[in-house]
Formats: sequence, structure tokens, C-alpha cells
Amino acid sequence: MLRSRFSKFLARMAGLVLLPFLVHGSALAASGQVAGSEQSGFGRLVFSFDAPVGAKVRAANSVLIIEFDQSIALNPDKLPLEVPNYVGVARLDPDGRSIRIGLNGRYRHDLKSAGERIFLDLMVPRWQGLPPPLPQDVIDELVRRARVAEERARRVELEKKVERAMDVRVAHAPRFRRAIFTMPRSAPIAYDERDGEVTLVFEGDFELPETLARSRLAGTAEGVRVIRDGSSLTVSMRVSEGMKVRGFREDDSFTLDFSRIDGRALAEGLNEAAAPAPAASAPAPAAPAQPASEPASQAASQAASQVGPAPSAATLPRMAKSPEPVPPETLLPASTGDAIDFRIEQGRDPEGFALRLGGLGK
Repeated sequence: MLRSRFSKFLARMAGLVLLPFLVHGSALAASGQVAGSEQSGFGRLVFSFDAPVGAKVRAANSVLIIEFDQSIALNPDKLPLEVPNYVGVARLDPDGRSIRIGLNGRYRHDLKSAGERIFLDLMVPRWQGLPPPLPQDVIDELVRRARVAEERARRVELEKKVERAMDVRVAHAPRFRRAIFTMPRSAPIAYDERDGEVTLVFEGDFELPETLARSRLAGTAEGVRVIRDGSSLTVSMRVSEGMKVRGFREDDSFTLDFSRIDGRALAEGLNEAAAPAPAASAPAPAAPAQPASEPASQAASQAASQVGPAPSAATLPRMAKSPEPVPPETLLPASTGDAIDFRIEQGRDPEGFALRLGGLGK
């Protein structure tokens, strides 16, 4: 009596212990459904699940056993009514890992997986050629998924090889200076400017040396800092005194335009202070008058007496000052060694001169 009561108690306790595992196992089972149809020369069973499920099939006499790689939850009782010429009975094993189908004859079988669906074709013994193909809409869906997966894999590879280095290029204009932050690929950018404090946030694993940013922004921004946290890059700065900034995005770059608040040119006022005042030129010393020789004075007086009174300064035409006579120089050509005399004299043009050469015929 006591032994029987103890046995019942153990059985109840075992049931209570195993009940959560059974409920948990049924909750993890893949939910699905199955439908059958008879077509020209073959019967088709289609298993549909919420997620891809692996399966394989084996035959034992006139029984097909479909084994799944995980537990499933579906009802195959309607298969004998949907494909009566091929299926006599179908049932799901208690563990939900396989389905047993009793066939009404000896049929060839072919199992194909297509995403979340599994196709099982039952063909008559006289079937020739390849097994029946998948429906065209299923093929199109598989092709689309394959292209999407290929594109995703390509993007992953590109992200691995993509260049992360950013660059800062600077352009100069009379009234503004432009700083262009160039990204290696497109990414979201957040821009904020408050009272001369500028913050740029690039959403991406980019790299920008802080020394490069400081050197390129020198003279227009102060306190330049670059912070990289793996998923974004932040550039902060303070606009220099007397300057203002304007920011805008263009394609895969962000531009900052720095200009003066008063609207004047950036270099205005600097060049004026730096340029020295022109020094006053000192008057050239007057050449000392040379005393004329006595014979030359007598000859001049005789010529004046013969010609008559000299014309006044008002009646004389204004002529350029004659160049001082240049003593003759001697050139020795390297080929012959003969001397060539030349002399510079006043030409017909008051602003020009004449070059007289001698000894060319020797």
C-alpha cells in the first residue's frame, strides 16, 4: 500500500519536472503547414515554414520518411485527401522531427529546398528525364534573394577594404577662406554652430589626424580638436576673433567658409601696415664745373664773333641732353684676332644714340 502510493508520488513529481521541458520544446518547434496537389504525371507536397528548415528523405518499402533538422509543428492528416493517388496515410512523429507517409504504390521521389519551403515530388515509375522543376515564381524569388545576398557580401568586403582617411583641403579667395572636409564614402553629417563654437559629427569609422586639421585651419579657427569613438568622428573648433563661418554639405564633403564680420577682405589692413613708406630720394650732387682750357676759350670767342649774337633761350628748340662722349673701345674677335673699333654717338632721335663701328674690312 505504501509502496504503491510512493510510486504514484514519484510519477507525479516526474511529470511536473518534465512538463516545462515539453512545453519549452513545443515552443521551439518550427511552425508550418503542408499542402498536396496532383499534376501531370506526378504528385507534389509543399511544406512551408516561417524560417528555413533542413530536411532529407529516405524510403523503406512503400513508406517515405521525411526527417527534419529540428522539431516542427504541422498537421499532415489532409494529404491523403489532397493526393489520393499517391498518399494513403501520413502522420507526424511524437518528437516532431519526422513525418512518415504511406504511399499507394511504388513511386520515385525528389526532394528540393527553396528558402522557407520544401518540395517533395512523387513520380510514377515510367517517369523519364529530369525531375519536375520548381515553379517559376519560386525560381524568381530565389534569384532575387541570391542577388541581394551577393550585394550584401560585396558591401561587406568593400567596407573591409574601404579607405577610412578623411582629408581637409583649403582654398583661398579675397574675402573668404574655404575648408573642405572630404570623406572617402557617403555618410550622415551633423553640423552645429553657436556663438562661434563649431561642431561637426561624421557618422562613420573615419580617421582624421588632429595635427592636419589644425594646420589647415590655422588663422581661421582656434582650439581645433578631433575625437574618434569608432562609430563617428567629431571635429570641434572656435572661430577666430573677428571672423564668422558658414557651413554646408556638397556630395561626400562638408564645406566651411570663413570670412570677416565687417565684410572686408581677409588681407586688407595687413598689407597696408606691412608696406613701408617710400623714402624721399636725395638730389643728385651737381657735377663740379671743369675749367675750360685757354685755347678752347679763344676759339669759342672767335666763332661767336664770326657767327653773331647767340639766339635767346626762348627761340632755341628744346633738345634732349647729349650723352657724354664715350671713349672708343676695342673688341678682338676670337676667330681672326683683328681689332674692331666702335664709338657711341648722338643719334638723330634725341632719345636714342648711334653706334659707329670701324675696322670691319680688315
